[in-house]
Amino acid sequence: MKNFLRFTTILLCFLSLEGVFARPAVIGGGVGNDGGGPKQSWSDIYKNPNLSPSFPRYDIEGRMIAYNNLCLLGERIRTKYKHVVKQDLEFKILFDYLSTDRVRVETICRREEYNECIEWIEIVHEVPIHSEIEVKERRETPNAIEWVTSFKKDFELQECLEF
Repeated sequence: MKNFLRFTTILLCFLSLEGVFARPAVIGGGVGNDGGGPKQSWSDIYKNPNLSPSFPRYDIEGRMIAYNNLCLLGERIRTKYKHVVKQDLEFKILFDYLSTDRVRVETICRREEYNECIEWIEIVHEVPIHSEIEVKERRETPNAIEWVTSFKKDFELQECLEF
């Protein structure tokens, strides 16, 4: 009887602690008891495996970089992290930040005849300082797991940190 009571006590302790260490629910409560949704910090959203922000990607020196991996450097946009920029035959690899103008104009050929451009157009590429980002939530059904838009949250590019 003593062993049964010990086992039952330990089991009840385990079950009560399970609720303490369980991942917070996204539906209703949110993370950190702040009501969830757009009130959550970006840090809490990144940590939650049931949430996934859909950041747009922008062309920075020919590479598509997610919006949350960019920062402001005056009127220019720079990557937060260094990327491989050169690799030579001696296997030397150089890393550096990628950057571009926040607003840039590109002239491209719209219509070509006989290998000659006869109509040009200008395309304006702009990386916004503020953007509303869709945050998707993981939903499990008996047959599948799907990601549905849960809410939108404003994201603002920060000034680049100097290292």
